[in-house]
Amino acid sequence: MRRLVPCLAALSAIVLAACGHTTSSGAGAPPSADATPGATAHAATQNLFDARSFSNGTKVDNKYYPLVPGAQLVLEGEATRAAGRQPHRLVLTVTDLTKVIDGVTTRVIWDVDTNDGVLAEAELAFHAQDDHGNVWNLGEYPEEYDGGTFKGAPSTWLTGFRKAEAGIIMPADPARAEPPSYLQGFAPAVDFIDEAQTSKTAQATCVPAKCYDDVLVVDEWIPGNPSDGHQLKFYAPGVGNVRVDVPSLFPVQPSFRFSAAHEWSNGIVAKVIVGRAFQTPSALNTSEDVMAIGRGLGSEKIRGFIDNTEIFTILKDAL
Repeated sequence: MRRLVPCLAALSAIVLAACGHTTSSGAGAPPSADATPGATAHAATQNLFDARSFSNGTKVDNKYYPLVPGAQLVLEGEATRAAGRQPHRLVLTVTDLTKVIDGVTTRVIWDVDTNDGVLAEAELAFHAQDDHGNVWNLGEYPEEYDGGTFKGAPSTWLTGFRKAEAGIIMPADPARAEPPSYLQGFAPAVDFIDEAQTSKTAQATCVPAKCYDDVLVVDEWIPGNPSDGHQLKFYAPGVGNVRVDVPSLFPVQPSFRFSAAHEWSNGIVAKVIVGRAFQTPSALNTSEDVMAIGRGLGSEKIRGFIDNTEIFTILKDAL
């Protein structure tokens, strides 16, 4: 997925530098052109997805993409926006909430994105690990803000709704990933399609939090849209995404570095997320179906998209 996504474990912060060596897996060669951009990766990815193979999908312990409930990752850097070069901050939290999507119980991730201290996006993402060790992306609910004011969530997608399909966030064995390139999600109703492949393995990198060895580099792009360029994401074992670079396609390269980690109690995380999920403008102030999550008594009624007027009835019946 093109947005930064969390995978983390609690660890200490503070070291600043840059380092690296160039041992490559050889998996980073450009994929062959498809008659339809992304078609080969699309078909190969869907051949691997089986909703019956998620016997314990919320236990995500992939080497490069662990999701520990209560963990929080902070990535900081700069990005070019309409107002020019601005400080950019991403706070990524793994909650203890779950949501059933297309028959798969997923872990709910909370991603808060700010530009120069002003809220730009708040996203709920839904990830699960299959019995083979692949981590899948089954949907995203990204609320968009302009100057801190809520504008909508037009890019929402969930697997099984409006022809949306799950994608792979992290293969079980990225060094010899099958297929060589894969989709991270496919949602034609909102024009979402991201492709990725392993670029390099056994790398070293330093970020403000710490220096890491055995780092995996993943190349991400939008098929058929060369003007959008590529993102290179660096994954440290046992931690997750610690660095994001954009190659020199753009005059100024946005970059993000892992700066700090925190660990919250599950109860606090769940309380914050549930409160936010039911109180966002999109959940209360629209006449359209909304995406909602919940936990506890009655939460089995909250799946996929529901009429926003049903939320009150579900809460009332649970009291």
